[in-house]
Amino acid sequence: MTRIREIKHRFQGPTSIFEGTVVERAEGRLVYRFDMTSPATVGGLLLPADGRTYGFFWEDRPYNAYVWVDAAGQPLALYFNVSDRTRITPWEVEWRDLVVDVLVPVKTDAEGAWTFAAPRVLDREELPPRLDPKLREYIDRAVEEILNSWPAVAEEARTLLRRL
Repeated sequence: MTRIREIKHRFQGPTSIFEGTVVERAEGRLVYRFDMTSPATVGGLLLPADGRTYGFFWEDRPYNAYVWVDAAGQPLALYFNVSDRTRITPWEVEWRDLVVDVLVPVKTDAEGAWTFAAPRVLDREELPPRLDPKLREYIDRAVEEILNSWPAVAEEARTLLRRL
């Protein structure tokens, strides 16, 4: 399996680096798996230490998406980061996090069907008050695109995870 590194540049803060395994790759698109090693809480949702993250990255979209799953492979949530400057190479994916996120909690029934809670926009209040108006407009348009397209991304993720 091919290893890859994710380089996340925060808009206001440090850069983070994650190592994972390529799941699927196409021109301008990457899906990779990251195995979690410690629990985390995001938007009130607990992510277990033994869970996995599937990161979906596109060079031509104003966001990336993560699907968080538990140790049994059951989805917990879709999580979208508004982003720009996404660059995918054979050995890494690099992107800039633009603060605002969208969380879509997921439940599965006994047959494995996914049901979704309403999407929640997170961290908008963390944007600096003097943010460049063009960048604020980019972020607002990206959030709108996420809110309109998340069901298609969810279906893409569900299809991929069924094949694994």
